[in-house]
Amino acid sequence: MNDRNGWKADIAKSGGCPQAAPMQFDSIPPLSLLVGSQLIDVKRREYDWAFLFAGGVSVVAESSHWRLVDGAKVIITDEDHGQLFGLKEPVDAASVVPAELSDATVSRVEVSAVSDLLLSFSNGRTLQVIVGSAGYENWHVYGPDNSHTFAIGGGELCREAR
Repeated sequence: MNDRNGWKADIAKSGGCPQAAPMQFDSIPPLSLLVGSQLIDVKRREYDWAFLFAGGVSVVAESSHWRLVDGAKVIITDEDHGQLFGLKEPVDAASVVPAELSDATVSRVEVSAVSDLLLSFSNGRTLQVIVGSAGYENWHVYGPDNSHTFAIGGGELCREAR
């Protein structure tokens, strides 16, 4: 563990892992706080996307792409936002995602071998936050308890807690 201005950082996976075995990030805050939570808002910001959940947890897709899928069907992606696709109005991905997940709660949180974040919902849909850079921080999950888990370049995960 490193101490940076009161923050304790844990790094998991091979190479920079200070503990004997990699951490199970999905079983500790803030990722564990997502289970049972409902998505309440999605915001497209200048350089990222923020997914806000009940209970004060937020997922931020920074240098990553995201998509909402239902089984083998892609419902919408970040790349669809603002596209016309022959419609009268551009696609507003920030409104499609909450509409598709309006009555659903997170039923499962998974982190893939390359640190893609997979949020499965009770209605069968999955929000996939896909690592998009080998060099930059890709996604962040912030908890109301000041916990912070994020995917860094190369597929490693870090966790900070005050």
